[in-house]
Amino acid sequence: MNHSKEEKMEAFGRFLDILDELRVKCPWDRKQTNDSLRTNTIEETFELCDAIIKNDNELIKKELGDVLLHIGFYAKIGEEKNIFDIADVCNTLCDKLIYRHPHVFGEDCVNGATQVEQNWEQLKLKEKGGNKTVLEGVPSALPAMVKAHRIQDKVRNVGFDWEEKEQVWDKVYEEFGELKEEISHMDTDKMEAEFGDLMFSIINAARLYKINPENINLFLDGIYNTILFKDVMQRKGITDKNVLERVTKYLYDNIGNRTSMKSISDNIEGIEKNSSYNTISNYVDALIDSYLIFKANRYDIKGKEFLKTQEKYYAIDIGLRYYMLGQGSGRDMGHILENVVYLELLRRGYEVYIGKYDDLEVDFVARKPENTIYYQVALTTRGENEGDNKILDRELTPLKKINDNYPKYILTLDDDLDADFDGIKKINVLDWLLEKND
Repeated sequence: MNHSKEEKMEAFGRFLDILDELRVKCPWDRKQTNDSLRTNTIEETFELCDAIIKNDNELIKKELGDVLLHIGFYAKIGEEKNIFDIADVCNTLCDKLIYRHPHVFGEDCVNGATQVEQNWEQLKLKEKGGNKTVLEGVPSALPAMVKAHRIQDKVRNVGFDWEEKEQVWDKVYEEFGELKEEISHMDTDKMEAEFGDLMFSIINAARLYKINPENINLFLDGIYNTILFKDVMQRKGITDKNVLERVTKYLYDNIGNRTSMKSISDNIEGIEKNSSYNTISNYVDALIDSYLIFKANRYDIKGKEFLKTQEKYYAIDIGLRYYMLGQGSGRDMGHILENVVYLELLRRGYEVYIGKYDDLEVDFVARKPENTIYYQVALTTRGENEGDNKILDRELTPLKKINDNYPKYILTLDDDLDADFDGIKKINVLDWLLEKND
C-alpha cells in the first residue's frame, strides 16, 4: 500500500504525539535516559537485521517501528534538555545528504556506485566537525567481525586495495603460517595477535568475493547443524532429533536458572514420561560432552560440600543461543550477563560453582587451588527511586554472611563510581571483563 505524502506526515505526527504523551504519563517511559535506552537500541537494531535476513516484510515493518521509537526517544530527550529536537535531527540529515550527493544536487558527474562511495568518504573528511581520518568513522563498539569488514571497506574507498582479488590468498596463507609458528612456541599474546591477523585477512577475502560476514546466522547455522546433528547425534547414538533440539532450546532459554531433569521433562512435549528422566539425562550429558552447554554445580559455602541437585546451565556462546531461540532471546539481559561472566571465569582458569549459604544464593564461587573469589552479578543495583537500596542490599546480604577473607565482588552495568561495602567491592562488569587478571 502506497500512502500519500500527507498521510505519511500525518502518521509521523501521530507518532510524535503518542511519544509526548507516553513521556509524561507512563512511569517507564518517563524514567528512560540515553544510557538506559542504549542497550535496547542495539538489541532492536539486531532484531531488524534478523528480520531482513529472514526476508519477512511484516517483521521488517514491525522492527523498523521499534527502531523509529528509539530515534524518537533520543530526540525527545534532546528536546527536554534544550539541545536539539526531531526537526534538528531531520534537518541535519537532509543537509548531510545534499552535501554528500553533489552528483544529484550539484553539477558533479559520477561513473557508477563505486565512485559515489569513494566521493562519500572524501567528502566526510572535508566536513566541518567531520571525520579527521578515513577510519575515524568506524565505531569502536562494533562487533569484531563487522568492524574488520567496515575498516577494509573504508580503506578500499580511498584507493587501498588489492589489484586482483586472488592476491588476497597469499596474505591469508602468510598469516596462517605465522599463526602456526606462534602456536608451536605457545606464546599466548603472540598467538592471539596472529589469530587476529588471520581473521582480518579472511574477512578481507570475504569482502573481495562479496561474502557478507555480517550475515552471522549463516555461520551459526553451519555450526549448529554440524555440532548438534552430526556430532552429538552420531557420536552419542541419539535418534530423536526433535527431542534433542527441544532439550537444547530449553536449556538455552533457561540459562542461569536452577534446573533438574524433572523440570526439563515437565516442560518438553514428546517424551514418554516413564522414560523421560533417563532420556533427558542422556541428552543433557551429550550436550555437555559436545561443549554446547556448561553445567555449573552448586556448592554449600557454609557446609563446604558439593550439592547434587538444582544445578544451572550456561550456553557455550550467546550468539548460538540467539540463533536457536530467535527474536526475543536477547531480552533476558540479567541471565545473559551472568552467562558472559561465567564464561569469562572459565577462561581465566577457575572452577566455577553456584554458591549456597543457608537459603541464600551467591551467583558464582570461582576457585583455584590458591584462591577463591565470590561474585554477584546484576544488571543494576539501583532502585526505581533515589535512595532505594533494596536491590543493592539483596546482592550484598549473602556475601556479608560468608565468614572468610576471600575477595567478594558485585559486578554490574552501573556506570557510577566503583564502591566498597565493608570489603565487598562493586565494580563495572565491562571494566572487569577488560582486566587481564583479577
